[in-house]
Amino acid sequence: MKLVLIFVCGAVLTCGWHFLPHFSQILNYYAIWGNAKTWVTSQYNLQANWTDHFFYLKNIIFLHLGEKISLAITLVGGVLLIRWFVIKRSINFTEKHSKELPLIFLVLMAGILPLIFISLRGSYASVGDIPVLPLLAAGSIALTSRISTGVVIPKFFLLALLPVGLVVSLSNLNIVESQFSGKDIEMLSRETMDIRREFGLGKTPMMQIYSHPIYNVDTLSWRWLMNPETDRNLVPPSIKKYQFLFPEEGETIATKLKRFPLLIISDFSGTAIQGEKFNTLNRLHTQINSALNKQGQFVKLNSINLEEGRFPIHFMLNKNYSTLRPTQVTTDNWIKWKGEVQYFASRPAKLIWRGIPIRKMESFKLIDRDNLASAITLHLNEVLPDGRFEYQSKKIAPTKKLQTFIVTPESSNHLLPASKMDKRILAFRKVETKVVNDD
Repeated sequence: MKLVLIFVCGAVLTCGWHFLPHFSQILNYYAIWGNAKTWVTSQYNLQANWTDHFFYLKNIIFLHLGEKISLAITLVGGVLLIRWFVIKRSINFTEKHSKELPLIFLVLMAGILPLIFISLRGSYASVGDIPVLPLLAAGSIALTSRISTGVVIPKFFLLALLPVGLVVSLSNLNIVESQFSGKDIEMLSRETMDIRREFGLGKTPMMQIYSHPIYNVDTLSWRWLMNPETDRNLVPPSIKKYQFLFPEEGETIATKLKRFPLLIISDFSGTAIQGEKFNTLNRLHTQINSALNKQGQFVKLNSINLEEGRFPIHFMLNKNYSTLRPTQVTTDNWIKWKGEVQYFASRPAKLIWRGIPIRKMESFKLIDRDNLASAITLHLNEVLPDGRFEYQSKKIAPTKKLQTFIVTPESSNHLLPASKMDKRILAFRKVETKVVNDD
């Protein structure tokens, strides 16, 4: 019983950190991936016979360790094992030694049995064996130590073993990024940021409708975050939570894409410039583009050519996208009179403005910064239960570009300091805005 408890604690420490927090995700992944037999077979060059059951063994030998290190480990392990069988009768087993082998066997079985199980189920993935590698490594090291009884290894040899192993492994490392061209990433970054700025996209998400390890949204976000000159309010969130699992149809994915204000669409699949062949967006590229075209939900803003014209892409704006965003909010959540507000809507709309005014008022104006004779008036609609005032405009014509408005009171009598102590000319606190399409 004590041996079992020791094993359970060790297993939780070595593998539990991965499995327990992500247990449901792991089950879902293998359920989906296990049903994608055609794609799995193509990706891993499976033979559809008994040799496929050795997928994870080959994965450890050729991917994780490399042929040279695997051969060295096999030779050294074989010599030590033969030596141990020859001399084991002369070894005086102690009670401590008698418990070592069962524990080592238990640890190795804990690492091997899951691989046998998912192999028999046909659930193959190049990262599927990673969670059990700590158990296999611990069990292998312990077994090697056990069968090398009586062998004295100089310390300097042990200290040099790790760096030598790393050097030998370098030739086996697959530096994927070096295989792909990314010479136009700066142009893509600049054009994308210009569009986000021009249409006031803020931190709204965007998506590229192809897959490539360099020309993608996450790469752009990383570059912008690493640049101290980038406006952080224009950097979109990671698209990981928006990834599309397979199998799915192109029309289904196109429907999900309606949630994005901005899409980057390509004429060709990402495989035209060495993108991932088995990614859903590349496999269903033609179907998705066709479905998006039928929907008519997006309008083209601009186009650029990547990779010397081999990969044309287009920036597409969602027709439902709109924004009414104050750009000058104080640290204590106030908007001042004469503060700026950005507005864009490609369809007729009404503006809703909710906030706590510094002084009660029936209406106020948003005056176009570039045309002072043009203004939008918002009238008090109701007082909300939380104490905020809701103001609403009349129907407004669509805009062709992002406009900047100045928050202005109807009367100059409102242009007063907040208090004797606070000299700021404050207007609204806790502002929330909404643009309602009104076709």
